[in-house]
Amino acid sequence: MKLDTTLVAARILGPLFVMAGIVMITRPSRVITSIGGFLLNDSLMTMAGFVTLLLGLAVITFHNRWDTVAAAFIGIIGWLLTARGAVMLVAPDLIQISAEFVARQPTMIPIAGCVIALMGLWFTYTGFVAGMLRFDPPSRR
Repeated sequence: MKLDTTLVAARILGPLFVMAGIVMITRPSRVITSIGGFLLNDSLMTMAGFVTLLLGLAVITFHNRWDTVAAAFIGIIGWLLTARGAVMLVAPDLIQISAEFVARQPTMIPIAGCVIALMGLWFTYTGFVAGMLRFDPPSRR
């Protein structure tokens, strides 16, 4: 069975989202402190903007599929990463405003962590388990 781009992306994003969600659930104060320090460093913000834009464009370029639910979610994530990277570069003040809003809502980070961790579990299952259960008929020549 050859892997398709959705399964590859799900195998990468799944464990990443699970770990990010666990950190957000178990260490919300650490996440808020990290965000605060990140926003105070213009060089780090600019570099992260370019990296986020690059990752978003890579997802859009290599995974331009919308044929399944998992593929659609991965496509949406790619477009959101692209938009976020562009905003970080062009309008970093908007990132600052949104971060201040999140900091004023202390329960928002663990709730978001639960959503991200569940999405990560779903991606991990899709990439590693459901992808292996799929049957591809032999190609005809």
